[in-house]
Amino acid sequence: MRALMYADWSIIRRTFLRYLIVTIIVMTPVVAMGNADGEFSAGVAVASMLVAMITIYLAIGLFSADEANGWEQFRLTFPTSARQVVRSRYALTALTTFATVILATALGTTVQWAIPLFLGSVAAPRGIGIIALTSLGTGLAALAFLAIEMPVIFRVGISKARMTFWVPFAICMMFSVEPIRKAIMPILDGLEHLAKSVGSPAPLFVVAACLIALLYLGSMRLSERIYAARDF
Repeated sequence: MRALMYADWSIIRRTFLRYLIVTIIVMTPVVAMGNADGEFSAGVAVASMLVAMITIYLAIGLFSADEANGWEQFRLTFPTSARQVVRSRYALTALTTFATVILATALGTTVQWAIPLFLGSVAAPRGIGIIALTSLGTGLAALAFLAIEMPVIFRVGISKARMTFWVPFAICMMFSVEPIRKAIMPILDGLEHLAKSVGSPAPLFVVAACLIALLYLGSMRLSERIYAARDF
């Protein structure tokens, strides 16, 4: 299984920089608008969008590589089972997601610190703790989304399932529309009040992480059965 993970890692390593550049280009106008109207923290926006977009981009890239030059069928001729193929993909996806959370936290904190140097002020300053929690929450949401998507991909392939991957991107872009931002503010305020009533957002993250971990493991078991029964 480690050999399969290394093969997938080799694909990620070649494409990560390209995905990062594309993500930064997409994020720039959204971050600028957020800082202008004072409703969103630039650091939080950068961190959350980076985690969401990079995680989905990498997943698309990995599954797309499966269908290139018949690699998916050829891989099954190795002394590895369909179960090992599925588990290696799920394991690497989780590892890269959490690595991206760390990178996004660092980049978001840097942006939060750098904006006052260039613009003279920052609309909604946030500390590294808030940025890190936002990155982690986005990473958990991305894993939940992939837990739903991956059984479908293992069943029909990325070519047929590709369109559904654009849902998170559309949601991220919708946040830049003023009516939608105003609509979600009460939800965010409600979550903030809930966290304050609990005393800390940590218990909420622990509960969410446990539920998503169960969803992710259940998705993996389902994908194992689907992929083992798939007729190439």
